[in-house]
Order: sequence, then C-alpha cells, then structure tokens
Amino acid sequence: MDGEAILFDPETRRTYLLNQTAFQLWRRCDGYSTLHDLAEAQTAMYDVDFETALDHVQQTVAYFAETNLLHPDSDV
Repeated sequence: MDGEAILFDPETRRTYLLNQTAFQLWRRCDGYSTLHDLAEAQTAMYDVDFETALDHVQQTVAYFAETNLLHPDSDV
C-alpha cells in the first residue's frame, strides 16, 4: 500500500496501520539492531538529523512494545 503496511495481531484480532517510516522501522527490529542502528538507518533514508531520528525511533519502538508488535524482551 504505497509503502504502508497493515499488521494483524491474531491474538487480539487487532489491526495496525503503519506509515512508510514506521513500517521500515518495524522491519528492521530484528533483535540485533540497536536503537542507534535504527536511527542511523532513518537518517540515511530520510532527510532528518540523528537526534530527531533517535527520538522518533525510541517513541515508535515504545509503541510497538505497548501494542505487542514487538516483544520488549528483544535486544533492540
């Protein structure tokens, strides 16, 4: 969907619409990448400075954890 994604959680039966930025970030949450790594990837993809990207990454990863789209015990 034009860079966006719909994620479905079969346990809660909820759907989540992620914009292109959030979807690219979610795809990179692999258990190995650090928040710093994810922010660097954001600066390479978008016209944004590192501090802004890191803030966005932290907020988005926290949202993923809150909604169980990402398990907080992963090493991201």
